[in-house]
Amino acid sequence: MSLDADDIYDLYFVSISEGKQKNKEWKCLGCGGKWKCAVSKLRAHILSIKGRDIKPCSKYYTAEQLKPMKDLEQQLAQASAFQKRQRIEAELEPLLDPGPSALANAVQEYAQQPTQQPRSCKPMQAQQPLSLLPHRSTQRQLRLPEMAIAQRHDRANMQLSMLFYGCGIPFNVACSPLFKRAMQTVAECGPGFKFKPVSYDALRGPMLEKVGV
Repeated sequence: MSLDADDIYDLYFVSISEGKQKNKEWKCLGCGGKWKCAVSKLRAHILSIKGRDIKPCSKYYTAEQLKPMKDLEQQLAQASAFQKRQRIEAELEPLLDPGPSALANAVQEYAQQPTQQPRSCKPMQAQQPLSLLPHRSTQRQLRLPEMAIAQRHDRANMQLSMLFYGCGIPFNVACSPLFKRAMQTVAECGPGFKFKPVSYDALRGPMLEKVGV
């Protein structure tokens, strides 16, 4: 029969005060120690976990007796790691896939910029057609493509960084001329070209012959 968290704590401790769990005072059934603390410290007391500012229990527990508390500690650690991973993914999601909202924000920011009033000036002499003269807003019109390119570069660098971290690739690979040449070659394919990376079978077969390793 599976036990819930409260039942597991009752195997090792008894509550000697009323109130919420984090404000209760506990007494250890093994050594008789008393604390008013969070339940994470109670688990550390029974399992002799260091770094939680509580001394381990002096009573000897067998592995079978410690199993419920060990299972609870492991479940809580996995839940905490999952929540942390979700929080990190939520923070990285706008960088990995900005989506239409990023472009909409850029357009809104561009539209809200104040428009400069043209200065009064003397009539121009007709030296060249007006259609060929540079327009004052040309530099401002370039901002949207530049922002889109910057976002695309950020996404590419994020994916490359995740590749290094996830596959354990040494950081000094980024200093190699071979790495820089490979990235430049991929970039030359252009944004409209769907680049298909080399496969596992190709790396250990045909590409070995082509490269001449």
